[in-house]
Order: sequence, then C-alpha cells, then structure tokens
Amino acid sequence: MAVNFDKIVKYTINSVCESNLHIGSSVGGKEEVLVHPVTGVPFIQASSIAGVFRRNYEKLYNDSDKLFGARSMNANSNASEFESRVKFTDGIFDNNSLKLEIRPHVRIDKVSGTVMQERGSGQKLEMEYVGQGSKFTMEVYLYIESKDKTAYEKSIESILSLMCKGEITFGAKKSSGSGKVIPDTIYKKVFDMTNEADRKEWNRDDEKDSSKELNNGEVIYSNTENKIDSVNESNVAYTIKISGKTEGAIMVKGIAVSEFGKGAPDCENIKNAKKENIIPGTSIRGAIRAQMEKISGYIGKKMIIKSAFGNNEGTRKIGNLVFSDVKIDNEEYKKNEIIRHRIHIDKFTGGVIASELFAEKNTCGKLSIEIKIMNGITDKAETDATLGLLLLALRDLTVKNMSFGGGYSVGKGFIDVDEITISDSEKCETFYSNGKSESSDCDFVKGALAALREVS
Repeated sequence: MAVNFDKIVKYTINSVCESNLHIGSSVGGKEEVLVHPVTGVPFIQASSIAGVFRRNYEKLYNDSDKLFGARSMNANSNASEFESRVKFTDGIFDNNSLKLEIRPHVRIDKVSGTVMQERGSGQKLEMEYVGQGSKFTMEVYLYIESKDKTAYEKSIESILSLMCKGEITFGAKKSSGSGKVIPDTIYKKVFDMTNEADRKEWNRDDEKDSSKELNNGEVIYSNTENKIDSVNESNVAYTIKISGKTEGAIMVKGIAVSEFGKGAPDCENIKNAKKENIIPGTSIRGAIRAQMEKISGYIGKKMIIKSAFGNNEGTRKIGNLVFSDVKIDNEEYKKNEIIRHRIHIDKFTGGVIASELFAEKNTCGKLSIEIKIMNGITDKAETDATLGLLLLALRDLTVKNMSFGGGYSVGKGFIDVDEITISDSEKCETFYSNGKSESSDCDFVKGALAALREVS
C-alpha cells in the first residue's frame, strides 16, 4: 500500500441477513448466487462491499477520494495521495447457518408493463437467494497516520452505524427488500506500527484464520452494547406501515410444495428460507406500481413513476421507493388453510381442460407491510409527490380496489387494513379503519398531495 501510515485499525464484522440476498454469479448465470471458487460456499465480493461503503460515505461526506482513493488522477499528481486507505475482505458465509432459497420471477416489459414478448418464451426465471438468517463475516482494515487522530475511524464507523440501523443493503433486488444485513457483533482492534509489540502482534494476527481470533479485540457493537456514534443523517425520508389481515385467502404461488403424497396440493403459497408464508417484496412492488401507474396516468403525473421506481432510459436512475417481504402470521388461521380444488380453464377458449382438476393450498392471516421512501435520490418536492401518489394507491388498497397475488377475480388477495402509519425521523401520523387518526403536530397527507399537484 502506497499511502503513509503508522496505525492500522481492524474491524471484524459478523452480520446476519435480515432479508434474502442475491449476489449474481458470472459463471453459473446471473440467476444463481455467487459461490467461492475454492470452498464452493456463497460469498459477497470485497469489491461489492467496498462499493456499497463508498457510495454511502459519499452521501454523508460528499468527497470520498481521501479515504477510498481517487478513481483517476493527472500526470502531475502524487500517486500516494490517491491510494485507498481502507481495505475490505470478502464476506464469507457460515455453512452452519447458510440457507438458500429459490424464487420465481417474470421479466416485465417496462414500456407496456406486461410480460416481455421479444423472445416469445423464457420470460419466467427462477432466482437463487441466500436466505434470511444466514450469517457471514467480513473485515475492514484502515491504514492511517496517528496525526489524523480519530477522524478516519469515525468516518468508517459512521457507515457501520448506518449498517447497524439496517439502512445499508447489498446485492440485487434492493428496491424489493433484498440485501438487508444487520451486524450481530463488531470487533475493533488497533495496531500501533511504531510499537514493536504491536508489529509482532500484527504479524501473528495477519497469519491467523479470522474465525479463530474474533475475541481478540474490543467489542464496539453487539445486541447488548453500542460504542459507535450514531449518525443523525438517515437514508430514509418516510416510512409507511400498513397493518391488517387478509380478507380471505391469498396465494402468491411458489415454485415448490412442502407436502407430498396422496392429497398433497399441486401448488401453495411461497415461503421464505425460514418456511414462513410470505408475500415477496417483488409482488408488493409490482402490485403497487401497477396501481400508481393507473392513477398517475389519470391525473397526468406519469413523471412521478420514474422518480418512484427508477428509469432505464438514457441516464439510468434508481427509484426512491423500497419494499420488503411481508410475513403472513397465520397461527390463528391455520384451520382455514385447507386444500381447495379448482377446475383448470383454458385461457384461450374459456373451456374446461379435460381431466384438469387441480388442488391448491392458500394461506391467510395477519400482516404488516412496510414501504420506505429514500432520501437523496430525488429532490424534496419529488419525494413528497411520490408519497402523495403512493397514498392514493394505498387508499385503493383500503377500499379493496387492488389486491396481491393471483386469483383476484375469485376474491383472493384483498386486505382488511386496520391502520396506516406515516413517519419521518421526528414525527408520526396514524390513520385507523374506524376513521380516527393521531398526529404528532404534522400533516403528511396534506403536504404530500399538495406536492403531487404542483410537480410537473
């Protein structure tokens, strides 16, 4: 490393996947997770981790060159001034906790909003994910000079504090809730390279297998203590939570069934790696996007869709809406989770397909949907307008004018909404199904609808 340093700070971060995670493989296909070429175990590349840390550092401090190195330099520049002071290792998953799951996806034509037709077939794909609850370990090394005191350490720890709050995500499908990881423990170890004992310790430490030396350092974050200064800035502008229960049955069809033998269903609701019935974040995102597009077309505000969901035309732009998987809590409703038989209809003729009686196992229960509108992607007016358009779509959800999953024509997928809560970092506003509301001196709805009317 070309930078001048006399001090090395090592962070060992043990993390847990709070949602499913997908890092695509260039060998097996982008639908498969990336696996280590030697161990064959899924991992997160150090370059991916470095990119995520750098991007979030730039949001906080605007300039990341001094810490992460410049992407380019001119001929008259000193090379050492542009080298990175921070080094990352791969995130290696623990085989004992590792869970994998496969989810179905459909390639959507972004112009028509329907299944892509350009190749005629093959638009349905199955994507592999590392499942919720899987654990991995990664390390971050900081090479600095003692004269810099703790400035660089605080900078790295500010990113770690965002990670601890669940505001940093990795991999693909982040807008659908994938890639959320939370540290379980963070160890910090400082080596003074002007001290002979520390230099010897560094050499011994560098030779050790990291999994055997996790206790060899100070715990700066765990479930019981936190010595990391929290960052006031948040990536989240608004959080919207919708609580309720399914009106009747719901079915987001999975690619496999968990029951076998005589009387087993032909299909059942999708489950995550923990075997919980869920509505995937992709399904929530797709249904709400379809409703927001209908409304935006009617009121002449289609430009908000690009702010909310991103734009692949010309200069690529990510959206500011983030969804998550929704767990269906059906402990009270398991007796209603019966296998039902239906007739298979030919979609072209409308007639019954001969001998095509099929069985399906729907689910039902309580649920809580969480949607986040992110900061720093669009300006404040567009962020508020996105909230306004989203609230109009959620109004349709409350009056049963939209549903999730399949079978809406036979009454599936509708939600009985009990309450909707809108909050930012300081205030909160809640609306109940009985018409009552509570507010902490704010009126998010009025401000959001006003912004929606004014945006052009």
